Amino acid sequence: MISQNLAQIAHLNARIHGARRVFYTGNFLRHNDLALRTIVYTMRRWSQLDLQSGMEFTEAVFFRHEGYFGAVGAFLQTLDAEFVHNLEFDPPSHPPSQPPSVPQSPHRTPPSQRTFRAN
Repeated sequence: MISQNLAQIAHLNARIHGARRVFYTGNFLRHNDLALRTIVYTMRRWSQLDLQSGMEFTEAVFFRHEGYFGAVGAFLQTLDAEFVHNLEFDPPSHPPSQPPSVPQSPHRTPPSQRTFRAN
């Protein structure tokens, strides 16, 4: 019943937005063959009804690593649109000559000055 509801809601959203494919992610589908078959059957059934009325076929697509892609999608949903727009994905034109230095915390003793006592 849950799988049928998921498929119907996803199909209706795909119809509203004009998408031909619906990508399913999340650990609910991991090792749940019955849910996968139910989603595919329900999506095909609704799509066949759409084909009769002249609309396009909607296909269900499943990821191999569904849990990972679900986490990535949830992360991307939390990002601010302006932040994502300002990201730069181009590599630097030349590699740095030295690795960046890691600033030391003022409260930590450098490893060379630490002393250890045996009890």
